[in-house]
Amino acid sequence: MSRSSIDVRRRLTLRGLLATTSLVFIVVTVFSMGATWFWIADLIANLRIQILIAGACLLLINALAREKWLLFPLCLGMAFHCSFCGEFFRSAQIGSAKGTAVRVASINVLTSNSKHRLIIEEIRRLDADVVAVLELSSTLAERLRMELVEKYPHQIIHPLDRSNFGIGLLSRSELTGPDVFELNETIVSISAYTKGFRVIATHPLPPMNQALFKSRNAHLRLLSERINATDDQTKTIVMGDFNVTPWSPHFHRFKCRSSLRRATKGNTITPTWYGIDDQFLFGLPLDHVLISSDLDCTGYEVGNDIGSDHRAVMVDVMVR
Repeated sequence: MSRSSIDVRRRLTLRGLLATTSLVFIVVTVFSMGATWFWIADLIANLRIQILIAGACLLLINALAREKWLLFPLCLGMAFHCSFCGEFFRSAQIGSAKGTAVRVASINVLTSNSKHRLIIEEIRRLDADVVAVLELSSTLAERLRMELVEKYPHQIIHPLDRSNFGIGLLSRSELTGPDVFELNETIVSISAYTKGFRVIATHPLPPMNQALFKSRNAHLRLLSERINATDDQTKTIVMGDFNVTPWSPHFHRFKCRSSLRRATKGNTITPTWYGIDDQFLFGLPLDHVLISSDLDCTGYEVGNDIGSDHRAVMVDVMVR
């Protein structure tokens, strides 16, 4: 076989590979448009950052290979995903508010996680006024009562060992009007007032099939209705593991219904959940703090590894 024939074959193989991978990108993009209705499409929609990274690589390779016919559909697909990432610019960014301040943190510790010392050290390090502890086991709950009682004398604890939906709320200041409630499932959320702020900790089901997908969406809808049901909706903070990323249409719908904003620092996309170790490409921001329009975010931090698949989210909030 001549050298020119080998070059032609390689060229055709490269073109076929680029066409196939680009087609996969386009099919995935089109399928993600069903995220409002189907759980698999929603899972794909939650991977928009990873999809955008893949799309950028494909664009560069196709440009270098001079496969111009693939560039336009790839650009269209990337533009579609980018339209959902405008969440970065609609979040409650770092402000210069002056007034009553509170630091809150949400930490999913993983029920099976036995590294309780790391968890307690992380809670101490975050130094929040109010801490929501998710996937709280009875063993860890007892240690929190014993070792953090001086720092957090006010605690609402609802541990569970048989599932990943134990929950607790720890506070330096008195928690008034405490309400331990369920929405569409027998999963507990907690609401209470402290220092004039209304704080809600919640943890819906992960959308790993169509039934769980519908349950999570119903949880968020009912929670937004509950937030709006009170006469006074000011100084509201909702935090927890929402099992949804900011670029999902369901997250956007919850924000609109509840009139809350996601508190974050700049345009961060730091994952709070990692599928594999601390690899960015296998991580998603699933843990959030949302605040009402009369509040500003003045500080944001994603915590350290505590033996869980999640990292804590800490936010400083001030009244405008």
